[in-house]
Amino acid sequence: MSDGYKNEEEQYTESLIQGSVESLGEVQQAFEQVRERERERAREIDGMIEEAQLQAWEEEEKRIAQVYGISETDRYGVGNLMKAYAEQDRYNEYLVHGAILTCSSATTDVFVLPDKKEIVLDRSMDETARCRMALNLKENHANINNLAFATIGDTVINENIFPFNCNCMMADVSRKEAEVIANDSGCSRFGVCRHLMRLNEQWDNMPRKTGYMRSERRRPVYIAAGVAEILDEPNSKIWVLKEEEGITMTSVLFCKRGGLIQAVTSGQNVVEEVADEKVEGISCEALCALMELEVLDNYANEHGYLVIENGVLIGIKPHLANDGLVTFGFGDALFSDEELAFYTERLDEKSAELLSRNVSDYERMKNVVIPVEVCFDKLISDTNDAYKAINDYFEGKGYKLSQDEMDALIIARYQIGSLNEHIRSAVENGAERDALYDVVYEAHGGRGYESRTTVEMNIFFEGNPYVEGGLHETVIVRPFLEYVDNKLGDGVLGRTNE
Repeated sequence: MSDGYKNEEEQYTESLIQGSVESLGEVQQAFEQVRERERERAREIDGMIEEAQLQAWEEEEKRIAQVYGISETDRYGVGNLMKAYAEQDRYNEYLVHGAILTCSSATTDVFVLPDKKEIVLDRSMDETARCRMALNLKENHANINNLAFATIGDTVINENIFPFNCNCMMADVSRKEAEVIANDSGCSRFGVCRHLMRLNEQWDNMPRKTGYMRSERRRPVYIAAGVAEILDEPNSKIWVLKEEEGITMTSVLFCKRGGLIQAVTSGQNVVEEVADEKVEGISCEALCALMELEVLDNYANEHGYLVIENGVLIGIKPHLANDGLVTFGFGDALFSDEELAFYTERLDEKSAELLSRNVSDYERMKNVVIPVEVCFDKLISDTNDAYKAINDYFEGKGYKLSQDEMDALIIARYQIGSLNEHIRSAVENGAERDALYDVVYEAHGGRGYESRTTVEMNIFFEGNPYVEGGLHETVIVRPFLEYVDNKLGDGVLGRTNE
């Protein structure tokens, strides 16, 4: 057997059977050596966790000091702020539904199997996006600001935490794992993490004298068959309420492959605070993702399409899209004079005369600034229309879409124009991610739409709206913030926009 296939279990087995054991003393010595290795590994893991938590704590100190305008060298001032860190949610540090996670062992490098076969990730996703995933807490009833907050027991794979779409730095795999990976054609798209992730049962919190916020969670307890018979319980598990500590930006979850999972964001930013609210069928976080996918990104900013003053988006210039069309506002391709009129009727006479749907007229209109209020009004109008069309179709079929599914389909339809029968059929029949990806990707036009389709799938299946290179957290789109405030009430966003 090649050493490349060995994992800790196989090494343990070989240590017992290799050679001839001639006495009980040798057997005991062999077991003691294994136990000592296990203890040494446990100490090593504890050290890794402690080091990661201390580093995270330092980052939190910097973040909170910056928020309150205190110098990092003012240890007394920072210390006073951090005293109340864990016992309340004063600094938005508790992880909530939608928190973005990453892993220290996540990589986009080539993964080499023991037989030298290489798993090379394709270019369908941005590298950063591959190594991040959203925390899912939809079944959690405890909340902060109407968002479910996480506790130490939220570690269930494919329920709370989805495998990252990347490879793993820890290349040692068992023979069975190697065979599964080698036979999975989807690994080039989604990585090997989904076949290797092995999580501890609980997150690790830093020891704190003040403790942590706590919440009751419904957890399974597995029972022996004999006990189940006495309790007249037909299943091998029963559900009990357990009080658990909440987890924060300094909490760490150990993957038994050797990686440490930590939060990149707590999930309590402007968009995620209104994550479950709807804007005429599309959630606020999905609406931000759509703006980022269309134009609110570094490319548009670097090419001068975005007009930004003091961090506030005030207008958008017409821009040439990759498909050769002239688009307006938030990636709006116009196919009729009526659609063009939506913009011209809201502009001054000189600017209105310059606008045209014809690519040949681009040079004359490329410097026209369309006010962001007009662009946003058109975006809302179009997403409302998309919502109505999608909702009417699936309601007519007796199929109820979840919020995440609706969000993803609205975003896809915004670019495609309509959902074809292949997409509708795939959704109705509960297609898996790979199958739905393929039909949506093809409807978008194929090559060049890998990243966009991936974001749509991340939203559809995981509720993860992260867009690589998106600017919604650094560029203020005031009409959007005002729209949300008007819809949900003052103070919901928890952020000053001046």
